[in-house]
Amino acid sequence: MSILDYKYEFTVYDTLRKTCDEKKSGGGKGKKYPDEHSLDIGLDMTVKNSKGQTGWGYASPLYVDGDRIHSSVVNISYELHFRHGFNFFGQGSLATTKVSAEGIYDRENGNLCMIACRHVLSKDQNLIEKDMLDCGMKINLQFSPLDATDRRSVNGTIESTRRKSDPLYFEPMELSSISITKYQAANSISRINLENVMVLISNTLACVFVGWQLYYVKKHPGVLPFISIVMCFVLILGYMIPLLSNFGAMFVPNRSWQDKFLGTGEWLKVNEVIVSALMLVAFVLQLRLLQLTWSSRQVKEA
Repeated sequence: MSILDYKYEFTVYDTLRKTCDEKKSGGGKGKKYPDEHSLDIGLDMTVKNSKGQTGWGYASPLYVDGDRIHSSVVNISYELHFRHGFNFFGQGSLATTKVSAEGIYDRENGNLCMIACRHVLSKDQNLIEKDMLDCGMKINLQFSPLDATDRRSVNGTIESTRRKSDPLYFEPMELSSISITKYQAANSISRINLENVMVLISNTLACVFVGWQLYYVKKHPGVLPFISIVMCFVLILGYMIPLLSNFGAMFVPNRSWQDKFLGTGEWLKVNEVIVSALMLVAFVLQLRLLQLTWSSRQVKEA
């Protein structure tokens, strides 16, 4: 598997025809799966072996070729990195392993089937070479539809096609991934924008109403002793708790990977500052109302 003169050559196409099941699943009829050229086919993975041990990795597409196969089935190559966790492929392999894979992807049912190769290091040079390429591996991934509500977007397995007696054989491992598709991202952005507008409106109205109260008691100071101090305390707490929660978000830069993926990090940052500023104004105005109410009661008792 190598790129020569900027042209990728698929070397295991005939093997794929014999190994991978290309029958289309009826369960995917009428559903839309990730496009082979989209970012949705790159993913972070959780890997679990037969002993229940868990590791992590990621898969990055290298090349897509739709010339040889028409319709929805295309040739595709991947580079996979397995890191952090258990010894992924048993003896003769490292905890961090790079795997190259070639396969076929069918966007009509979201199935990806690949033959994979890895470099095997061995101290016993009498049995095998010191650096041997093991291509007896099969990877099968099933992508979820783009509009799926389940957060688990990919499920699959990686298994050895060798006999159990072979020293390079390893037990099958489960692959899964939780990621956000562009469809889900668009829905999330719409929901976030709606929530932001509602919060901005509610905080703006809060400032207006408390300011209106202060204007009214200034013209009618006689109503101040009848304002509930308990109510003022409850309203002040209602503004103070969110302010304390958002204090770190206002001054500490912290963009999560979700914000980077959605491209909404800067807008969310500006929105947090505006919301916190409006809430601070409402808090100060409510505090002023409490002070006036408390002072009027002290004067009345005196």
